[in-house]
Amino acid sequence: MITDYNTIQDYYQAANVQLPLKIPNLGCYRFDDLSCTTTPSINAYRNHFYEITFDIASGCNFQVDEFKFSQPKGHLSIISPRRLQSVAVTPEIMENAKGFSLFFDEDFLANANALQSDFPFLKSSRSPGIQLRPKTVKEIEKIFDLVLYEYKEYGKASSPVLKNMILIVLNKALNDSHLEKSENHKKSSEYLITERFESLVQKDFKKMTTVGEYAEALSTSAKHLSHCVKKTRGINALRLINTIRINYAKSLMLQTDMTSSQIAYSLNFDEPAYFFTLFKQIAGKTPKAYRKENLN
Repeated sequence: MITDYNTIQDYYQAANVQLPLKIPNLGCYRFDDLSCTTTPSINAYRNHFYEITFDIASGCNFQVDEFKFSQPKGHLSIISPRRLQSVAVTPEIMENAKGFSLFFDEDFLANANALQSDFPFLKSSRSPGIQLRPKTVKEIEKIFDLVLYEYKEYGKASSPVLKNMILIVLNKALNDSHLEKSENHKKSSEYLITERFESLVQKDFKKMTTVGEYAEALSTSAKHLSHCVKKTRGINALRLINTIRINYAKSLMLQTDMTSSQIAYSLNFDEPAYFFTLFKQIAGKTPKAYRKENLN
């Protein structure tokens, strides 16, 4: 079963984080602030908001989509909304953990299209984890100390300051990620439409499965949308939709006990046979082989 946390408060309650939300659409805490009753071990859940977790000392074991992380140290995880997560925490890890977590709604910063363009690690096809240089670890720790101070002392009044600090963290993460901002075609209409399309697919791939549906939502034609995607991504629009759907299917295979047929129907495939064929085309192996290989 997959649990969706629509608000930060929902997640706080599930994890028994007994700390006040000073700002309704932003939460922040230091690991040391958590009580011994906090239970961050949660299987197969999706937050409908952004999460930044900064592990200074060795953190917990967790997975985001198909990306696995084992007690990372000096590590930043920047997770965009609706990515499938599982977290496993032991008492020993909780005792020795050092770091921060920060959560904010999609509307707290600029729109999702701009964020994904500027920070590629927010795309569902990218790993959300960034191994930081020792120098960057020290710098980001100071920034988080300031974030927590502003948050606790001034609450909602500090929102403009906190927005700037979050952007500083994202930019420092970008420097250590060895990724570059997407500059090519950035001012072209084709590029902007493709960015909006990809962001919408990541959000609504379980509800909309055809190019025509997305074209209508974006107030354009299916032909023009396909042209834009092909020009800027090098693949057709349907392939991008299906790649995102199959990537999510991989996550379900690794984080739930759902059968391949159940996963196919949950993603609105009319027949499991088509899902199996498409999975093999995109992943290079059958669903059964992928699960067996990655769960061992």
